[in-house]
Amino acid sequence: MNTPHLKSINWETTPRNISPNGIHDDEKAKSLGFQGGFVPGIALYEHVCSGLIDQDINWLETGYVELKFRKPVYSNENVTIELSEKERTFNLYGDNPNDSRCSGSFTQTADPPQLPRKKIQEQLKEPLGSPGLVGEMMEITREHDPSTFSEITAVTGFPAEINGKQVVPISQWGNPIYLIYEYFGLSTTIHYQGKIWHHSPLFAGEASVTRGLITSFSERNGNKLLELLTEIRSDSGRKIATVEHFSVYELAKK
Repeated sequence: MNTPHLKSINWETTPRNISPNGIHDDEKAKSLGFQGGFVPGIALYEHVCSGLIDQDINWLETGYVELKFRKPVYSNENVTIELSEKERTFNLYGDNPNDSRCSGSFTQTADPPQLPRKKIQEQLKEPLGSPGLVGEMMEITREHDPSTFSEITAVTGFPAEINGKQVVPISQWGNPIYLIYEYFGLSTTIHYQGKIWHHSPLFAGEASVTRGLITSFSERNGNKLLELLTEIRSDSGRKIATVEHFSVYELAKK
């Protein structure tokens, strides 16, 4: 298992919603009782990645992170990110270092899980939450427009190129919840936890192919949760990342 060396640093940044929708849209979030639209968790992680890649770490080939999202970060809110060399962790917070919004560990404790070889279902007719959906294989392909990348990287600090080749920002391919959006027509989820094993960058001109399955449904304090195991590849078949994703797909009724 690879454990890239990192140095302790901290920096301030201002995450922003580039293309708000669902819980990332102000009006939708306010209708659910929140202050405004959340910055996507994967976009916050992109800010973290920029600090790691700036240290000349081949993060998109060798990195691993275990993420926890504790509280929302709202668009245009100033935050601080701290990387700890000793603890091999990061913490993202607003005005108070003890009020963590998002944190993570870079210590890899297991090899990436393997997806089972199963037939891909073109559509799933049971409603989300049905036990029969667990283990059903899904797949989507997404194109990425290079003309949008500069606006994203200007906010996150993510590199435009790696080894002289233009790369797709991780926020554009790293969230497997699009499987749920496409198969079930859902537009609002809340990402609260995840694990990412990196294998390769995705380069401009490549589509991302996300394949995966629901591993479980559960309920906590009335909130309905799902877990996904997914693998993201380029459209030529190169493995980009293995991702375990945990989301709230239905909030508790008040």
